[in-house]
Order: sequence, then structure tokens, then C-alpha cells
Amino acid sequence: MSSSEIFTVFRKELIETVRDWRTLCVGILIPLILYPFGLIVASKIMVARRTKNDTTVTKVLITGPGSAWFRDDFSKNPLVTLVDDDGTNPIEALKRGKVDVVVTVPQDVSGPYVPSSATPEINVRVDEIKDSNGAYLRVSKMLMDSRLRLSEKRITAYGIESPWLRTLHFTATNVDNAARRSGAWLSLTLPITLVLLLLTGTLFPAIDLITGERERGTLPVLLVSGVKRESIVYGKLLVVFSIGLLTVVLLLSSLILMLSTSLSKVEDGSGAFVLSLSPANIFLTIPLTFPLILLFGSIAVWLSSYSRNFQQGQGYSVPYLMIAMFLSGVSLFPVKHLPAAIYVVPISNICVCMTEILRGELNWAAVLTTFISSAFYGIYVTRIAIDLLSKEEILFKIQVSPNRRKDFDRIVAVLYACTFIAMFYIGQIAQLLDKVYGMIATQLMVILLPSFAVIAWLRLSFKEVFSFKRPPWAAMIGAPLMAPGSVLLTGLLVELQGRVLPMSETLEKSMTEMMTPKDQPMWMILFAMAVMPGICEELLFRGTIFGLLRRKFTSVNCCILVGVLFGAFHLSGYRLLPTTVLGIILTFMVYRIGSIFPSMLFHASHNALAIIVTSIPPAKWQTPECITGAIVSALIGGYLVFKPTKMGNQPSKEPDQPSERTMPKT
Repeated sequence: MSSSEIFTVFRKELIETVRDWRTLCVGILIPLILYPFGLIVASKIMVARRTKNDTTVTKVLITGPGSAWFRDDFSKNPLVTLVDDDGTNPIEALKRGKVDVVVTVPQDVSGPYVPSSATPEINVRVDEIKDSNGAYLRVSKMLMDSRLRLSEKRITAYGIESPWLRTLHFTATNVDNAARRSGAWLSLTLPITLVLLLLTGTLFPAIDLITGERERGTLPVLLVSGVKRESIVYGKLLVVFSIGLLTVVLLLSSLILMLSTSLSKVEDGSGAFVLSLSPANIFLTIPLTFPLILLFGSIAVWLSSYSRNFQQGQGYSVPYLMIAMFLSGVSLFPVKHLPAAIYVVPISNICVCMTEILRGELNWAAVLTTFISSAFYGIYVTRIAIDLLSKEEILFKIQVSPNRRKDFDRIVAVLYACTFIAMFYIGQIAQLLDKVYGMIATQLMVILLPSFAVIAWLRLSFKEVFSFKRPPWAAMIGAPLMAPGSVLLTGLLVELQGRVLPMSETLEKSMTEMMTPKDQPMWMILFAMAVMPGICEELLFRGTIFGLLRRKFTSVNCCILVGVLFGAFHLSGYRLLPTTVLGIILTFMVYRIGSIFPSMLFHASHNALAIIVTSIPPAKWQTPECITGAIVSALIGGYLVFKPTKMGNQPSKEPDQPSERTMPKT
């Protein structure tokens, strides 16, 4: 791979991409024109709305025996119009829009004294859906002022001087400035707009570079030009990343230019609402977008590599765009109400950090965590995209049967999606009807049956895919010995995760009750919650999924991928980290030993011990002796399981492919 070759491919692809009018519109014209124009229009609408709220007259209906004094008091406010009570149902009047607020005063309060036991409770009714002008807040403030005037009237009636009622004034001072106000306003729109422009700015060039060139028939010419395949791949990726970076720079530059002109001044009734923001805060967000450009560009290339034409590429991008926009919408929530784990969630973490920077609330620890985690996601997905583009069947969309190409990732994706959906709906309903028997039925029908059905449909060897091989006795002995340590480890991970994503006491109690139903004997609970998952879930994840994916991915990537799928399958964000780690250990166990039986035994032992521990008070087992024993047992078991053996741990040869010795001579 040569840098000069990469630059040559980059220059050639960039010139062809810039010639495409769709790339120019999405990557240049929209950032330069649409976003600043939209921001100005939105600012004008916001100011006009605020002015309207301040000047709109509120229609108030005051009813009840004590309404006379309040009607007289409210009539002095020019922004309130009193509606006469004509006997119409107040609720109907609110729904029809005849009145904005209905105030009911049950008794007369204008007298000099009202016993405390008979203090009236004024009822204020409002239709919140139609209360767009803040009528309820205005009336509530007026009632508070009326209460103060009523108190002064009663005290004065008894001849008591009350100078504090007349001299005590309240003054509210806003300590923010124009930059903070503008930052708060921009933080509602800029992160989501940036994500949307990056999505479209990288997607269309990627589709044109991969799918478009395939349709134009120019890809074979590029491949036979003498340039190495790696240089072509890196050159195309570099074009996508460059266009994404150009989109970001143009967007932020146009924003700064707009803020430095008179267009940022929006006139209202009290003066000018000025959009003002430090350019340093805006450009500080650029480094955060680098991992996002890597991530979006690589995903765009990945989607384009599977698309036959431009229309199909656009169809594939719809779910991708929806998920990305959903994750970016987190920036609309108050940051202080979000868990600390948000800084490791892709896309969401960058949007939240951008929101904090624009508002002048810079948190360097959060920024560093966001950048490192996002860079990891971007580099990992980029590596996958490079591997995809290095295959000729992907570049030329050659139809190859799964058995021949040894590539079952699409089948695994469909199997996992169908099983996940069935687990979410059928499994949840079955376990609501009966926890124990519902769990058994779910394991057999939702998890085990599809696992065998897929392998039978592919006509693969059950023994090879499921790793049905005789394991060493040391591994069978060591697997259950690892269970105490794994339970201790998952408990520690749950506690660590709880610090950033705390679990409510109600949810924790319900999960404990789900694991230990009181209406069933313990042996039945252990069979349903430990033995059945240990067999069925292992056959799905360490059997079908791992057996099909290991033909394509490396051992490390495959173990991590299967572990993540295993963690997400349990439908609980609070158990995602411990179940993912457990899934990685189980997958590595099958890879290392070459047999699925030790992982079944380890999985069942782990679940059984976790159930037993849950039913015991923590004070009885959270002792130094028990913890030390669990660690020693795990070390001994880990040595017996993972020590070097004569068992082959490499992916077995596909039974459908004949070996070299049985190939017919030509």
C-alpha cells in the first residue's frame, strides 16, 4: 500500500464526486444556506411567539359563591378578559375554547376573618393541550398577588400596621448573557442538524463511490489499473471522510458568519434579541465530530457495499437514519437528568457534549470519555468496512451461495432479529402467564427450535456447527468451579454499572421475584432458569451463531460480537454489561476447547448459583471467607478449562467442502 496510490485514487474519486449535483446540494449548499436561514427563521418565530404570549389577553371565567371579590380584583389587569357565567358547563367551555381558564371560588373570602378550618380551596381548571399562551401561569401568579392583597386587607381591618406588606418587593435578575442564551438556543438545533447533515453528507457520496461506480461499469477499469486493492479501498474511504469533514467545517463556518452579521439581530417589542456565541465554543466541537465522521462514513460504505443500485442504497439507509436521529434526540433532554453512561453511547454522547459546550458548561472528563469511546466505535466500524471492500463478491455483487462463500452473516442477522422479536413478544407473554413453564416453553420454542431449523435448512453438519465433540474431563470439572467467581464478577459489574445507570428499588425487587417464584419448588426453578437456558441459549449463541460467524470473523472479533448479541438478547439495559462479559467468556470457552458441553455446564452452574444466592440474605454469603473461596474456585476452574490441551480450537473444516485429497482430478 502506497500513499501516492491512495492520493491518486482519492483525487480521482473526489473530482468525480464533486461533479455529482447531489453531493454538492447535500454537502455544500445545505450547510451554507439552509441551516443559517432556518436558524434565523426559527429565531424570528421564537421571538414572535414570546411577544404574542406577553400580549395575548387571557379569557377567565370565575364562578362560585366567592367569585365577586376575585372578579373585581382580576378586572384591574388589562391582559385579562372576564367571561360572564351563562350557565354553560365550564369543562365544555374550556374544550370549545370559549375560555382559557376557569376559577372556582367555593365561598366568600372577602370578609375580615375566615376560620382556619373553613379555609376555601380555590380550584383552577385549564386545558393543557390548548394552553399554548401560558394562561395558567398568568392566572396562578394573579391568584398569588390576590392572596397577598387579601391578607393585607384583613390585617388592616384590625388596625394593625403592616408596612412590610407595602415595602417588600421582589426583583428577579437574570445572570446569563447573550452568549449563554444563544448557546442554549443553538444547542437545541445544532447537534441534531449536524448529525443529519453528516448522515446525508457521507451517505450519498458513499453510494455514488461504490454502487454508482458499479452501475457505471468503471470499477473493473480501476481494479486493473495496477493500483493495489488496499489503496483503492483507503482512497474511497478518505473521500467519504473528507466530504463529511467539509460538511462540518462549512456548517460551523456559515454559522459564525451569520452570527457576525446584522442578520443575527431579531427585533421584538422590547428591543433586539441578538444571537451571539463565541467562535471558540463552536470550533471546539469540530474535534468531537472526527469520530462521528469515521463512524458515519464507514457505515455508509458498509451499506453501499450491499446495495445493487442507488435506489436500493437509499432504501437500506432509512432504518439507519431513523436510529441515528433517535440517538441524537437525547441532546434535547436536560443533561443533569441523564445518566453518566450516556457518554459511552454512540452518537448520543457527542450530541450531549456539544450541547454542554454550546451552553458554556464544559466538562473535560465527559469530553475525553466521549472522544475515546467514539473513536473506538469509529475505528472498529472502519475496519469492518475495509474488510468488506476488499472482497470481490462485495465489489461486483457476485451471487455466491452461503456454503461456498462461507459467509452466513446475513442469515445470522435474520435469525437473531426474528428470535429477538419472538423473545420480546412471545417470550414475555408466556412468562407473564407462568414464570416457570413460560420460561421452559420460551427456551424450547423460541430459542432451541430456530437454532436447529436454520442448520437443517443450510444442510450443514450439526456436529461441526454446534461443536458436539467430546471435551476433556478437566474442562468438565473446571466449568462448574468457575461459577462462584463468575457470579461474584457479574455482581461487581452490576454494582459498577449501577453507579452510572442506577436501578430503581421497584425494578430490582421485580427482577428478584422473577428469578425466584414463590409458588414453585426450588428444583423446578433451577431446571427452568438454569438448566434450560444453559442448554438452549448455548445452542443458539455458542452453537448456531458462533458456528456460522466464526467462518468469517477473527476469533477476538467473533467472541466480542457473540457476547454483545448475548447481552442484548436479555432485554435489560441494567444487565447488559454483566451478561455481555459472561457471553464473551462462554464464547471464548467454546473456541478454546472446541466443544460446547463445558460452556453448557458453566452457563447452567452460573445461573443456578445466582438463583440460590438471590434467595439467601446477603449477610450470609458476602463474607471474606465466601469471597475468597469463590476467587480460589474460579482460578482453579479457569486453569482446568483453559489450560493447553490437544483438542483443536480452530474453526473446523466445513463438511460441505471437500478436502484437497478428495478433489477430483481435472
